[in-house]
Amino acid sequence: MQETKEPFLDIGINIYEKADDGSETLVEEKKFAYPFATPVEDIKADLTKCLATSISDAEMAIANQLTEQLNKQADETIASLEGAVIE
Repeated sequence: MQETKEPFLDIGINIYEKADDGSETLVEEKKFAYPFATPVEDIKADLTKCLATSISDAEMAIANQLTEQLNKQADETIASLEGAVIE
């Protein structure tokens, strides 16, 4: 962002993950700066995109973790079969 001497809105958001037990964990903090004249709708649209991206990233991380677990299990299965004699 280019620095200017113009005043701006400094907006920060925190994104939390809620556990099954109701506890919350901070997973992401973001800061945004908007010129004073920025329409509220534009700011809301940016914040909505930010939240959607965070949700998508979290879902992808879960999917990647599950894939890694399955790959590890497959590697273990293959290793246990190597050299096996089946009669």
